[in-house]
Amino acid sequence: MELELTYNAATEIPKGFESLYTEQGGKFVLTGVKGLAGLQAERTRFETSLSAEKKAHAATKAERDAAQGKIAEAETARDEALASAEAAGKGGKIDEAKLTELADKRAALKIGPLQKQLDAANAAKAEADKALADALGRERAATIRTELGTASAKAGVHSSMQEAAILMLSPNMEVGEDGKPRVREGAALGLTPGLDPIGAFNELKTKAPGFWATSEGGGSKGGGTMQNGEPNPFSKDHWNVTKQMALSDADAQRMAKAAGVDFKNPVRPTK
Repeated sequence: MELELTYNAATEIPKGFESLYTEQGGKFVLTGVKGLAGLQAERTRFETSLSAEKKAHAATKAERDAAQGKIAEAETARDEALASAEAAGKGGKIDEAKLTELADKRAALKIGPLQKQLDAANAAKAEADKALADALGRERAATIRTELGTASAKAGVHSSMQEAAILMLSPNMEVGEDGKPRVREGAALGLTPGLDPIGAFNELKTKAPGFWATSEGGGSKGGGTMQNGEPNPFSKDHWNVTKQMALSDADAQRMAKAAGVDFKNPVRPTK
């Protein structure tokens, strides 16, 4: 077990070590260890020295940067003076290329710090834009899911299949400028772009009727259909043990229930 030097409350002190701590300034400080006071004093001196070193380093760096800037300015001024002297020695003829180079150097000395500020501002803006885009993406996804959840119930999707239907439609939806979800361009499943959630579910019903698979009532038509549109293999007219065995347990239980068959003891229904 490791002991902390300080705890905010007496209840945080490990059981059996309470006597080693003394309340000081609202906190409980470890004081019951021989030689600890000297160790803490040494640690305080070390932290104070380290802080002073950091400040001195920062000051030295600032002085160095300032000195480098002055050196650069002095070098530019020297080059200009040499260029002028050279021009005077050539009968006053000015080396235009040399003057352009010197002008560029002077401009760089002034523009450099401003460019750093501009780059920092652009980086901050890009980060803010990304955070905003992420937030809008999460908000739109939540809006789509909420609207599809409401629409799935209104469209009559079977309660056990609503989550699967929502997951199928969600990637094919977008949020318009009016804040309303709609089917996006290029949606899968051949869905018509621009449809609202209710319209999307109604169109999906013709393409994936299994989401609406429930018992259809009395007579030989009872038992509904599977998700792929095939007849229920547990129904009287379409009893098929091979297809029953090919279903997952969840789908088999659902289809057996729809046909009124006991899943654990399946017997072909008589009606």
